[in-house]
Amino acid sequence: MELLGGYEFNEYMTEEFGVEGRDYVTDATSYNAVQAGAQIVKEGTFSFKEKSRLVSFFTRLNYSYQNKYYLTGVLRYDGSSRFGEGNKWALFPAISGAWRLSAEPFMQGLDWLTDLRLKIGYGVTGSQEIGNYLSLAQLGARQDLQAVFNQTAYTALRRLTMRIRI
Repeated sequence: MELLGGYEFNEYMTEEFGVEGRDYVTDATSYNAVQAGAQIVKEGTFSFKEKSRLVSFFTRLNYSYQNKYYLTGVLRYDGSSRFGEGNKWALFPAISGAWRLSAEPFMQGLDWLTDLRLKIGYGVTGSQEIGNYLSLAQLGARQDLQAVFNQTAYTALRRLTMRIRI
């Protein structure tokens, strides 16, 4: 009998920033002096930061009887920041059994066959590939919600439309 247990922690972060400039006198400074362009294109400016976490606890039990019959049980308990509120954690069990036919007396003498097993298994799988923050209300800046008062620019925030990709 063999017993294995473990813990896994993954954190993913993506940050991006983009701005477009036009009409440069030289390209010697590359992207290190965007402000040197005669025109900064506001429509091309963006920035964002995303973060997600996946935490897992897992265990596996292997049992062998007479080196012919095998049973394996697995439990995995995953928590993801991408899962919806009230469903941040999920259990994923699996079980399998195998019969090593090549260890049976009726299979002896077959020189061309070294190991033959019949295996069956069942397990529950899941996916966290649903995108970050889709279960949360999100706020974002939009260019059509900008105004200038007393020579000061203001940008309003509004709820973003939730997009679910399948």
